[in-house]
Amino acid sequence: MYDYDAIIIGAGPAGMAAATRLRWVKTSLAVPASVVLLDPAGAGGLAAMGKIALSGPGFSFDGAELAASVRTDIEKLEIPVLREAATGLACVDGVWEVRTATRTLRGLAVILATGLRCLSNEAELMRAGRLGLLSGGYTQATDRFRHWSGHMRGQRLVLIGGASLAEDLPRYRAADDGRNTVDALLEPAQRIRGFRDLGTHVLIDTDAGEIACEMILVDYHSLELAPPTSHFLPAAWRDAHGFPRIGVQGSAEFPGLYAAGDGARLPSLCVKALAEGVEAGFNAYDYIFRRKFARAPHLFAFYPSSRRLGFAEDELPSLDPHTHLAVGLTAASHFTTPTTLTAEMLPVLQAEIHAKTATVHTTSITEYTAP
Repeated sequence: MYDYDAIIIGAGPAGMAAATRLRWVKTSLAVPASVVLLDPAGAGGLAAMGKIALSGPGFSFDGAELAASVRTDIEKLEIPVLREAATGLACVDGVWEVRTATRTLRGLAVILATGLRCLSNEAELMRAGRLGLLSGGYTQATDRFRHWSGHMRGQRLVLIGGASLAEDLPRYRAADDGRNTVDALLEPAQRIRGFRDLGTHVLIDTDAGEIACEMILVDYHSLELAPPTSHFLPAAWRDAHGFPRIGVQGSAEFPGLYAAGDGARLPSLCVKALAEGVEAGFNAYDYIFRRKFARAPHLFAFYPSSRRLGFAEDELPSLDPHTHLAVGLTAASHFTTPTTLTAEMLPVLQAEIHAKTATVHTTSITEYTAP
């Protein structure tokens, strides 16, 4: 048995998009999958912390606004968000196991949507004016750093970034011109668990102990060169740049495992993360459906099909009760408005929603937190 059809590690744009399309496949006779999102920072990711351009300046959004829109789907589709970090990943007898500090979750499929780095309570620090992002190109990042440090004197500023930040640290120190102490934490060599804002300063909780400082700046550019967030992946599962060797299509070597978004491969873009999340969600859905019902899913709206499907009730597949436990969904979570359905369609979809939907959805691990 297993806990969820799909476990998604990371609840940024890629993870939320994948979770949504696993539950809302938007086709007749769809059987929604049970899904859980795993992210210690809740839903939103780095995209919620600044302004993001999907394709260019004319198509840009406030990150928090975009994240809130996607979270609306997460809530309507009743997708739980567990605020825990993944610490291990393994496949045991064809079922994926994702370990956290407190439990082991089991699922038929896993989507790695870990983004550029594992977040904790960075959003709180940003709202308090204790944390900022360095992005927009190296020149702009340096100018932004100079602006921040120019308002301080005798303070300790800590830069958080990837391994390449070591090469850029002298440039930032030169921009500070000796006004403050400028240090860096390089992930994943130095693992950050979280932060404590004590009012006068911030404590950074790392594997090596706590570090006190007055301001934290996250260097986006060094993070995107080699995302450290999938640290629980074995080295053999990574490519030469540190990214997972699997992608949105999965791999025959790792059946049921997919990767999407900034943590999957370059370039790091929100629009790419959203699109790859959707694609990984569809591919995971196809894999899960075939595992459960030994047949292809009804995804004719998204994949070529030689057969036009109707709404006959006997087309709905049945679950093996010895392997898959049914879980009901409310009508709201199916995104279906009964008034738009014909009299013949409504009973079929009601049966689908309440009797033949996903697998076991254990309430003991459904600790949904609306960010």
